[in-house]
Amino acid sequence: MSISLYFTKLKKLWNELTCLIPQPECTCGATKLMNKRDNNDKVMRFLMGLGDHYDNVKNRILIINPLLSVSKAFSPVQRDKTRE
Repeated sequence: MSISLYFTKLKKLWNELTCLIPQPECTCGATKLMNKRDNNDKVMRFLMGLGDHYDNVKNRILIINPLLSVSKAFSPVQRDKTRE
């Protein structure tokens, strides 16, 4: 499966999950923290699904602080794939 197809399928599943389990509204700031945690979880799941031959790009993404958004994490993986 191509990287683009893999990423597209993940995003579709995440969007469906968001529709099924929407985040609660709040004014205390917890939503921002939950969104950050959700993004970090998505980045980790995306990277974990990549093969071992992506270890270099995965390591480069993981050392970035704060962790990239899942969409931004896709870009270097896609660029790395096109160099092969």
